Amino acid sequence: MKNLKTKIAKTPFYDNNNEQFLYFIYYGLSMLPTFIPGQYLYVKKEVENISIGDVIVFETNGTKEYTVHRVISIIGSKIFTRGDHNSTIDKKPVDSERIIGRVESIIENGQLKKFTNGDYELIRVRSRWILLIIKQLVKKPFRPIYQYVKHTLLNSKFIQKKFSENLQKVIVKSQDGGELIKFLYKGNAVAKWWPEQDQFFCKKPFDLIIPRPDIKNHIIKYNG
Repeated sequence: MKNLKTKIAKTPFYDNNNEQFLYFIYYGLSMLPTFIPGQYLYVKKEVENISIGDVIVFETNGTKEYTVHRVISIIGSKIFTRGDHNSTIDKKPVDSERIIGRVESIIENGQLKKFTNGDYELIRVRSRWILLIIKQLVKKPFRPIYQYVKHTLLNSKFIQKKFSENLQKVIVKSQDGGELIKFLYKGNAVAKWWPEQDQFFCKKPFDLIIPRPDIKNHIIKYNG
């Protein structure tokens, strides 16, 4: 399995009550299920005591974008990271000067909730990584069948017509000024698309029906 992309808001929100903290919006998939797309991350700036198991925000190499991943080892000034939903560690270590801060809290159900860092969380996530590898090995023989079923359903006019009766596409503006497109099935959000961040998240089994958008041209073939 290829490592999934992780992107968070290019422009963070400043906390007017405490200048030591920043808000970021998480758009990626590589930290599932620790974070979900659209979730707010409350990040403490200029943290010096970074430890193994902490989740940090850092500047991506050669870009003006940010990444949020978990610290899995520290060697000298080099910090090695990995996404909670990724199969391998990040290719390049993070230099300490590129670190923006550490995730201290998250917004969950409209409430500010303290986020747990440290060794215990790393042990828990390592168990998840083992299960992730096992899951991929089990799924591999059935992937061609799954892709065939998906292609058949996506090209079935009858299925699309019946499905569209309960599917609604809603366009909203996020607080950072970007555009968020939600796909609601019987009133429940089953897919989210951030065109500007090149991010698309779709719950299973709805990915059998809702095609991945054409990110490059910012269009989606399904017009339900």
